[in-house]
Amino acid sequence: MAEETLPSKRAMIFWGLFSAGMGLFIMVGAAGVFGIDLHPAEGVPVWIGACAGAMFVAGGFALIAQSLAGLKASPDGNIPPDAPTWARWTLPALGLTIAGGFATIALWVAFGPGPRHFSVVGTFGSDRVNEMLGRGVFGFGALLACAIFVAFAVRTVKQLLGRDGA
Repeated sequence: MAEETLPSKRAMIFWGLFSAGMGLFIMVGAAGVFGIDLHPAEGVPVWIGACAGAMFVAGGFALIAQSLAGLKASPDGNIPPDAPTWARWTLPALGLTIAGGFATIALWVAFGPGPRHFSVVGTFGSDRVNEMLGRGVFGFGALLACAIFVAFAVRTVKQLLGRDGA
């Protein structure tokens, strides 16, 4: 197997700043600040855009934090025990922000007030989907995202308290 080359510290910081900047742009646009209007559709609250933007900001900050801490991705996905304390707390918090954002948006689509319009696109064209079916699919995804968030939160707390059994 060929040796995997990792991006440089400078590249990770650049892409982290790029992601965080895009997230801020989404948040500003969703709020309609500076005349930028990225409001996606009638009836969609501003906080949905803020939540989506916050996930990009958190992802960008996670790249920057990982780079500044000098961490490399480990095969098991754990943060090395010799990582700086601030990184062992910051990176999981940013991951929880992203996971929570996915769950929050999916929950709003599935169970929030107002009508929803769904469509599917495939090889042979596209078609509208019944609202209840669309909400049901998003509801399933939302519950799955919530389960992932809770599992990640429990695992993170156990690791931070040193009770992960490793």
